[in-house]
Amino acid sequence: MGGGFPIRAPEPLVTTGPFDGVYTGTAVVKANTNFACGEQIPLGGFRVDGNTIRFGGFRGKVEPDGSASLSFGRNQMNGRFTGNTFHGEVTLITGSHLDWVSCTYRADLSRVAP
Repeated sequence: MGGGFPIRAPEPLVTTGPFDGVYTGTAVVKANTNFACGEQIPLGGFRVDGNTIRFGGFRGKVEPDGSASLSFGRNQMNGRFTGNTFHGEVTLITGSHLDWVSCTYRADLSRVAP
């Protein structure tokens, strides 16, 4: 007793996926409920690692078929990866439950880096 090597848990496997990389693009308004939405939003820093997606405060997962869903509070982003592109929809909600604005955008991004 007392000798030997300490037992250490194995390192988690690092896997890569077919959609890994950094994406950039734009979101163009689709629905502007109170005419308070910007017409276009630049999107950058959208990052995929394995099946995990990060974009600003958004977090989500990409499925093996390329479908993806992210959320950040009440804000949602859904879409699909195809090859080096992502196409989807972003819904941004601002304000309180009594005085809120909802803006829906069409998002189109392209992979710019691995």
